[in-house]
Amino acid sequence: GVPGSVRLLHLFEARYLALLEECQRQPSTPGRPRPLLVHLSVAEAEDPQGVAGWEVQRESCLLCELLDFRQVDLGVLATVRAVDQVCVDEVEGGEPFLQARATPVRREVGGGRATGPDLAEQAARVRAVLGDTLELSRKLVDRGVPAPAEVGSLSPEELPDEIRDDMLLGGSLAGEALRQLPLEQALAWAEEAGGADGGAEGAARLGWAALQPCPGASGEEAEDLVLRRMFGLEAETLGERLDLCHDYAEECRSRLAAKVALMSLKL
Repeated sequence: GVPGSVRLLHLFEARYLALLEECQRQPSTPGRPRPLLVHLSVAEAEDPQGVAGWEVQRESCLLCELLDFRQVDLGVLATVRAVDQVCVDEVEGGEPFLQARATPVRREVGGGRATGPDLAEQAARVRAVLGDTLELSRKLVDRGVPAPAEVGSLSPEELPDEIRDDMLLGGSLAGEALRQLPLEQALAWAEEAGGADGGAEGAARLGWAALQPCPGASGEEAEDLVLRRMFGLEAETLGERLDLCHDYAEECRSRLAAKVALMSLKL
């Protein structure tokens, strides 16, 4: 995932339930109203002896906030949203869960096609493209194309009817996540920071919003999204990342427009 992505998770293993309990003990502050946890990004690797294993991608980890949770017959349904890219300085082993020391990853504003005052203009262009993309996405879903879900997230169809209906009617953040498309959720999160008028933070959030799954995506398109997210996380400056996200958003808009046109012709 990337910042702005929302997942609905079914947690039932003891270590994850213990982690959830620990999150609930965190004090709430005006700058940190919700409990936080770190999602570690890992990749296959070999140790110096050539033994296969895993290693943490230290600068591609995500800080997540716990939006909502509810108990079910087996475990807990938890809704979490990634809110920042963090660098994990140290991972400490232990039971029942890992603990990490992490610091936010901050990029310089320059380095892309838009720098300084032009950043707001570039962010506004991204916002306009994403507005078109969201409208096209809604048209596809209205015509029966399944709504996309974040990788690793439960879809509404996977929930028991009574739980899904209760979440949708309850007005909770989890219910909002079920009702909204991933792009819609990410855009709302970007607007919380002011969107195109929110300076570097608003521009950064709009860039991340561009990297959300779209309805009707093929396997190849889903793989392309994974690559674009990797490029976004690895970008050296905010300007560079915003350029990457803008280009991807335009490609998505073109693909979705073609799909809507084909469906209109019933081809």
